[in-house]
Amino acid sequence: MKKMISILLTGIMVFSCGVVFADKEANIIKPQCVINNLEKSSTKFNVSISGDEFKIDLKENPSTGYIWSYAIDDEEHVTFMDEKEIRPEIEIPGAGGNREFAFEINGDGVSTITFTLRQSWENEPLETLRVLVHKNGEEVFVQEDEIVNIIDGNNEEIYKNIKMTYNDKEIETELAPVKVDGVMMMPLSVVAKNMGYNVIWNGQTKAVEISKGSQWTSVTVGKNEYFRNKIAPQKLSSAPKIVENRMYVPVEFVVEVLGKGIRVEEGNLRFYDGEMAIHSGYVTHISYDETGAMTITISQVKDSTDPMDTVVIHTSYAYTYYNKTVEKGALIRVISPMMMTKSLPPQTSGHIVY
Repeated sequence: MKKMISILLTGIMVFSCGVVFADKEANIIKPQCVINNLEKSSTKFNVSISGDEFKIDLKENPSTGYIWSYAIDDEEHVTFMDEKEIRPEIEIPGAGGNREFAFEINGDGVSTITFTLRQSWENEPLETLRVLVHKNGEEVFVQEDEIVNIIDGNNEEIYKNIKMTYNDKEIETELAPVKVDGVMMMPLSVVAKNMGYNVIWNGQTKAVEISKGSQWTSVTVGKNEYFRNKIAPQKLSSAPKIVENRMYVPVEFVVEVLGKGIRVEEGNLRFYDGEMAIHSGYVTHISYDETGAMTITISQVKDSTDPMDTVVIHTSYAYTYYNKTVEKGALIRVISPMMMTKSLPPQTSGHIVY
């Protein structure tokens, strides 16, 4: 889902890990993280990388009329260099060979190349292979499009100097939200006070009491136990932590405990008086577009394929905080707008994944 689509969903609905690549031979890049068990193409291919140039080798048998062709999604990012057929050293009638494609990546970013195996007189391909190409600094990665997550230097810039607002009024503070052990956390006291809550710090118990009218809760450093109006406590993506002598809590605290609304816009946090939907379920499918934006399908029933049980959630780096690694089979919660599409399964956008 491109960023534009994410923004469109935002308007309609009132809206970590590093790159993951499979292990390869010799000159090929080694794994950076754990790959999900997503469906892969049955097509076998080899990749070799030298600097900004890379080659992709695919098996084919021209004698049958089936030949591989390619289509680059972003030709400014990736340039085609050469293509050649590689025949076996000993020619055997009807035997297959390989077709080697050479490309050059022109700068940091993400793009895709789609390969199709078809006969020239046929419209429908026999096989299709989608390959993702990603460059981050000096490193070039080439892999079948099944990435768990892409967070490069440009995306990390989103998480610096984050601004916070409450009901469109900026929260003036030198304390910004920060990532702690992969979890986006916010300064509790300054946010709660700007929302009109009384905040009391107990140094002996290392706990903070928060109250406004009939609302009351207490959070303790190191205890992943959060409750709303004395209801049984639940866990969030992290226990409260002390950062620069201030208590920080996961950003989903605003929704789960204080009952407020939240939006993420270009990495900034927008709090407001309003309700949010919280979707909970097991991850049944993950897909990515060429920018690395992730679409997650979750089901309330584990391993269910019934669309009545599922919700499709669109996320992106500029509009979503990922406080939990998203992987197939994992149980996650997602904070979303109240409205969803009327499709089956319904679709919505996700602001916080935890």
